[in-house]
Amino acid sequence: MMKEWKIWAPTNPVLRWMREDVRDRSRKIILSMLEENPKVEFLDLGCSLGDFTMEMARKIGTSSLYGVDETEYTNSKIPIYMADLDKEIPFGNEKFDIVVASQVIEHLQKPQILLKEIYRVLRPTGNAIISTPNLASWHNILCLVFGFQPPGLSTQWDHRFLLTAKGLLELLEYYNFKIEKVIGIGYYPLFGFPARFACCLDKRHSVDIVVKVRKR
Repeated sequence: MMKEWKIWAPTNPVLRWMREDVRDRSRKIILSMLEENPKVEFLDLGCSLGDFTMEMARKIGTSSLYGVDETEYTNSKIPIYMADLDKEIPFGNEKFDIVVASQVIEHLQKPQILLKEIYRVLRPTGNAIISTPNLASWHNILCLVFGFQPPGLSTQWDHRFLLTAKGLLELLEYYNFKIEKVIGIGYYPLFGFPARFACCLDKRHSVDIVVKVRKR
């Protein structure tokens, strides 16, 4: 199954469109969760080149933005600190008002360290937004039923750690975060409005989960 997935998933136009639709929808939801305040300090964990980081900063209205990524980018337009997100990040305590970790936690061997670090660098009045694929999405469940490796937990995207929506919320609460908002993104095999409607009824089986939290 993994071999077939690698061959046909990237080139199949319908599947590619569905994945891109989930990605774009997830970014819209994250932008909608950001609170506008030009005075805040903003941190994007796993920022890549920083294009979406800049889009988020524009929504917030801040020019004080930082990115962290494991890969060194010489052509980025934002200050990026190269760091292993399975370890401590290079910032002081309670430095940031907003921290975003989008599609990051599933790549880590020690996700608890990332959550501890987000809590550490987040100010008492700040908030964090975390998004990740959902282990309990229907396409992952279907693969398990037939004895195949779930595509959401695959070496193709270097996914090492995957949670259900309930598991993610329990983990965040364990590390002293207060859950403010939970939104499901994507609902395979549906797309567009039917998928959004299904996510409203049943977040537990959506493709991605986006959670907004604050410190307790």
